[in-house]
Amino acid sequence: MNHHKKNTRTVALVGMIALVAILGAVRVGYLLGNQGKGPTSASANEAPGLPAAPDTTPPPAAPQSKGLSPSELATAKNVPAQLQDPAGNYQLVAVIEGEEPNRALTSSLQVVGAQRQRLLGLSAQYDRLPASSLQQRELIAGEILKARQTLASNLQYMAANYGYSLQYNYRLVPHSASLLLLSTGADGTPATQLVHEFDDAASYERFQKMRDDYLLLSVNRTTQDKATSPDGAPPAQPGKEPTPPDTDAAPPGPSAESSDAEAVHPELKAMQEILIREFQYDPKKNHQIKLRKTALYGRAGNR
Repeated sequence: MNHHKKNTRTVALVGMIALVAILGAVRVGYLLGNQGKGPTSASANEAPGLPAAPDTTPPPAAPQSKGLSPSELATAKNVPAQLQDPAGNYQLVAVIEGEEPNRALTSSLQVVGAQRQRLLGLSAQYDRLPASSLQQRELIAGEILKARQTLASNLQYMAANYGYSLQYNYRLVPHSASLLLLSTGADGTPATQLVHEFDDAASYERFQKMRDDYLLLSVNRTTQDKATSPDGAPPAQPGKEPTPPDTDAAPPGPSAESSDAEAVHPELKAMQEILIREFQYDPKKNHQIKLRKTALYGRAGNR
């Protein structure tokens, strides 16, 4: 029995650490694009290059803005024309409305991010190979070329639909979204229930901050408990991050050990009660967020 609990706790901790690593994927105001400079290997010069270093010009407007200036688009869509930031203000690029267009946008951003990371990894791998490894270098150079071509194709789609360019940093701000509870019906089929609706950016941002605070505190507490526990196993069951937008997975419900975690950590219990009271969001259950209206902002990237 203790061995089973130890395994459950260990798996929960590993899952929570992974969730912390991807918090930026759906959070309000997460940075998009310009996630690092392009590869500097010899193969990077042989293959089609990434866009040049960013300049100080405003980001290109999305085609869907139909020639409207940022201020005109902001007025028409009832969103701010700029986001204030100490490092430089972000200018409105596009307003995306509807669940399917927002799902397509977030999916495309995740795909482009993953492709860029793969390209950087391949280039680093190429650079580590000795000059004598001609066959291996040729194979990796071919993979780099294919990765660049795939990335270029996806960037063309992003530019055509959202004015997206790797020369700029972006922030995506949700203005309307739905919070769904994921569960399993009596017949074993996945089920969803609408538990809260966000009608403005401020309410979504407040929810996001409270949820992230709970998640980080849960990880910190669990890590501390693991360090002080005689058997090295964390006694707490961490909370769960809402599933990325439009993910249809419905994992199992909370562990029976969750009540023990609340007894050990009253601060987590208090934060959980606030989230439930204000947003009907229980961090120990599985949820899904569907974005209905978002505003995409951009500014020139750092060199």
